[in-house]
Amino acid sequence: GTLTEVVIPESINGFAVYKIENNVFNNNDNITSVTLPSTLMYIGDYAFYDCDKLLSITIPQSVLEIGIYAFCNCDSVTSIDIEEGGFLEYIGERAFSSVKGNIVIPNSVKYIGDYAFSYGDVTFAINK
Repeated sequence: GTLTEVVIPESINGFAVYKIENNVFNNNDNITSVTLPSTLMYIGDYAFYDCDKLLSITIPQSVLEIGIYAFCNCDSVTSIDIEEGGFLEYIGERAFSSVKGNIVIPNSVKYIGDYAFSYGDVTFAINK
């Protein structure tokens, strides 16, 4: 599609949006921004893979799991914000591969997959 700004609502037809399925926005060359709802718990595998015009990523507190390759090859990303006080436990393999920016890994994270931040330019901090 040609949509550049994606806003995912908290509910659709009265049902909470808790997951972005695998491959939903995969290879979309137009998306520059995404707003994720506070009801979101899972970001699927390859959900935003190769969205090369996406500029920033904000992960809501509610997210528990970021799937493999979820934001891989989003080469224009320069800002990654994982909201404080959240429940994120799992960052999948190559989830943020090729992205740039600063990231604070919350102490709730129990697993970071192979090459999760490879080939990018990411500065890390661990939230204690």
